Formats: sequence, structure tokens, C-alpha cells
Amino acid sequence: MRIIGGAAGWAVRQPAGGRCQPSGIYPRITNAMTVVAFSLARFTPADLSEFYEIARPRMERGLWAGVARQTSAEGDQLLVTFPHLDRPVFRFERDRRGTYTLWFHDRQGWHSIGSGSTSTDCLSIWRTRPARVAPPAQVREAY
Repeated sequence: MRIIGGAAGWAVRQPAGGRCQPSGIYPRITNAMTVVAFSLARFTPADLSEFYEIARPRMERGLWAGVARQTSAEGDQLLVTFPHLDRPVFRFERDRRGTYTLWFHDRQGWHSIGSGSTSTDCLSIWRTRPARVAPPAQVREAY
């Protein structure tokens, strides 16, 4: 068997010697092919896009020195380093259950600062929020 390209998050497994003939813009699905999902332990292209939308401006301003990716069977991680530090300060990960967690490392170890079932939920701590405007003061009537 070999794996051929598929939509984001999916792969198509095809037996050796099997053929996949395109029909229009979609491949013809036959009983010679099986569609399998990618591992839950991997970031999806949408997850990476979400993260880099947050990371790019911070890197351009020099707040973050870099981002490194580590992938294993246990999960996928993005490690954020700061200028003048030799260790990662933030870690964004997706474990093999598909859970997202955001970690902060101080000198005493890793501490969870966000988690969620989607990357958007997990990274919401880094999203800019509109400033809160105080409601107008109510005039109190003199009694």
C-alpha cells in the first residue's frame, strides 16, 4: 500500500498496483481505496495557521526569537523562545487525544495557561480583545 495526497487532515491509502482515476476535480472512490484520518496527535494546517497568525507580529516586533516544532507519536509541539534566553518559554501542543494545551515555563517548570478542544479556544489567551468601555455613570437623584 502507499499513501497518496488527500484533503487537509486526510490521506488516501491505495494498494500497490491499484489505480485512482480522477473524475472531474474529484478522484473516483472505488473499493480499492480507503480514506483514513491523520493522527489526532498532529496539528492540522488550520491549527498552524491560527498559531502563526498570533506569532508573526510578535516575531516581527522582536518579542519572540523563534518557533521550533517537535513531533512525536505522543503529540505535536510548537516551542517559542525569547531573545537572550536559551530555553523555550511557551509551548503549544496537541496530544494524541486531540487536546490542545498552552504552557508557560518559568524557572520552576511548565505551567498550563490555556487548554481547549480547538486551537482557537486554547490560544484565546493571546488574542487581542477590544478595550472595555465603562458604562456611563448613572446620575443619582437626591432624596
